[in-house]
Amino acid sequence: EAHLGVLSDKGMDDLGIFVIDEGELLEVTAPDAGRIFSASQEEVNSEHTAYGLATWQDDDGAYALVSRNSETEVALLELSDKGDGTVGWDVVREIALPAEFAMPDGSTWTTCDDPGQYAQVEGIAVDEESGTAYLGQELVGIWKVDADLSGEPELVDTAIEFGLPGTYDAELDECVYGENPGFGGD
Repeated sequence: EAHLGVLSDKGMDDLGIFVIDEGELLEVTAPDAGRIFSASQEEVNSEHTAYGLATWQDDDGAYALVSRNSETEVALLELSDKGDGTVGWDVVREIALPAEFAMPDGSTWTTCDDPGQYAQVEGIAVDEESGTAYLGQELVGIWKVDADLSGEPELVDTAIEFGLPGTYDAELDECVYGENPGFGGD
């Protein structure tokens, strides 16, 4: 029995789709499938492109959730057989997770990173039985949302670093952190 293997291609802002049959790979990505987040090659070159990925199926079809590198967006793609032996996708909807958070002490916090880069989602998992997606936003925590991205995301657990004050040092190309106020999880 053949299966599909799907990967995100950060360098092209698209997916690579392969049939896996008896240990052999055959690429079946539709050549005209298009980019996921970028409108131009210039945008692709900025590398704010496809990053984290999870796929799943339900009674209505096959889908992928794809996050955007250095941004808070996640896109829902519907995968489709193009009828010529290739598989493409259509972007169904996108959501943007928050980049700023209100802390218990009344302050506002955002993750420390290069200017113009935000806390991206890397790890994504989908519980097909419940139709729930879990999105791991780096340095923030884990979000729970309907896998079709139709509901409101709920932050169900925070990272240890959540609320950690930091300042980006361009010369060192890293963040210099202050004392941890303890707003994060375990």
